[in-house]
Amino acid sequence: MEPQDASSQQLRSALTKIIEAGYQVEPETLTVMKDLAERALLEQAINAALEELAGQEQKPLFFPRSLLRMRETEPEPPSEARWESASPELETYAKQVESRIEIIEDPGKNVSVTRGTENLLQYFRDRFFKTSRILKQRIDARNAVTIDEALRAPPKTRSKIICIVTEKRERPRSISLTVEDTESRATVIVPSSYDRTVLEKAAGLFLDQVICIEVSRTRGELLIAHEFIDPDIPDRPVRGSDEEVYAVLLSDLHVGSQKFLSNHFRQFLEWLRGNSGGPGIRKIASRVKYIVVAGDLVDGIGVYPGQERELRIRDIHQQYHEVAKVLSEVPEYIDIIISPGNHDATLQAIPQPSVPKEYAGPLLDLRNVTSLGNPASVRLHGVEVLIYHGRSLDDIVGTVPGVTYQNLDKTIVTAMRSLMKARHLAPTYGARTPIAPQSQDRLVIDRPPDILHCGHIHVNGYELYRGTLLLNSGAWQAQTDYQERMGLVPTPGTAPIVNLKDLTVIPLKLPA
Repeated sequence: MEPQDASSQQLRSALTKIIEAGYQVEPETLTVMKDLAERALLEQAINAALEELAGQEQKPLFFPRSLLRMRETEPEPPSEARWESASPELETYAKQVESRIEIIEDPGKNVSVTRGTENLLQYFRDRFFKTSRILKQRIDARNAVTIDEALRAPPKTRSKIICIVTEKRERPRSISLTVEDTESRATVIVPSSYDRTVLEKAAGLFLDQVICIEVSRTRGELLIAHEFIDPDIPDRPVRGSDEEVYAVLLSDLHVGSQKFLSNHFRQFLEWLRGNSGGPGIRKIASRVKYIVVAGDLVDGIGVYPGQERELRIRDIHQQYHEVAKVLSEVPEYIDIIISPGNHDATLQAIPQPSVPKEYAGPLLDLRNVTSLGNPASVRLHGVEVLIYHGRSLDDIVGTVPGVTYQNLDKTIVTAMRSLMKARHLAPTYGARTPIAPQSQDRLVIDRPPDILHCGHIHVNGYELYRGTLLLNSGAWQAQTDYQERMGLVPTPGTAPIVNLKDLTVIPLKLPA
């Protein structure tokens, strides 16, 4: 009975420390803790893990059990410095693991852009039908009728319509929406006297968003809104890999810029090769099997006015040569998946094809690099990752209530969540995000991914939303003059590491 009492006391003490530090504990984490307590390893493991977490700016909601699993075989000496240089004596787990990459969707090199009014109508029809199918899978939207049927109903009759928002006007006493389906058009009014939640939903609607609205007809031709039903993603359990390997999600390297954080990235590469950090953090490095870069590998040329003043490399070919040189230092057993952003040398409208060989040749020559378009979907060890650079996040700023450039460090996940609710990566056509019109709208989120990985906005943040990990990877570029004028304060130099087994995140803050 004595050993059991001792382990129980150690477990209670550890739980108290975790809760006091502000973390929640999942049942699976508790199982790992019990096992460590029985082997008298828990106290040292918890102390070392909390010390490691204390140095991270972005704290996870749940205590990451991956930090404990890395200590299941040996406790980390508490006196060892986090970034103390060490010889790579650790067995590299990921080197023994076979890669499992499955490309699900990729714009590739063949993005066909259509022209003309009829083609644009076909694009929106496709969006409408795809999103309508998603909405009709919801119990609360299955009985939706057409706009024409709602307008012909007796006054005060409630019904639900599936429509696309073509105009939004916010007035002091109401919000007015113009909505359409494939046959009819109507005006929907949201009075200011209504429930605040309904008003906030109306205020946060995107133009060109497909939505279900519960309405009632007035005695005229107007409809009054009572509720808005998003397509949204269903709430479901986390789907992880059957094997504990890690993916590092990066974006916005901006190689070629004077502001590229080369020293931070050098430290990241040293850690990845097992040459930096204590045993616990190096064990995490030993399980990294994938790196995913969601766009803006280079800074580009002429992307914004005055950019040339902040360039270190002023030739686009040389920028790609340099980024290839940087990524060539990633161990070959780690697969690198790259996707373009708005600073890369490819079509600027989305969907974007992959960067042509004319520019990305040195990158494509690396044996462990897979080049995709934007957006793209891949399965890594069975985990579906939707890779999207995230340019439409600019359209969300100022549209979704409370989301501004000045507070993106707190609201970036709110912005990403709004894309999942709309089930579309760029809902508004013709705003700041150029969209390549095609016969099909390939930006509809047909299938909820396990991970939505974005960049572009240069602010790191993550959240588990309805079983999907929403993660913005931040950047590797210090604040530019343009960002300073906008009031955007980036959070560069953090490498978000995702345990593909349970989708827990370890935000690794790199020292200069």
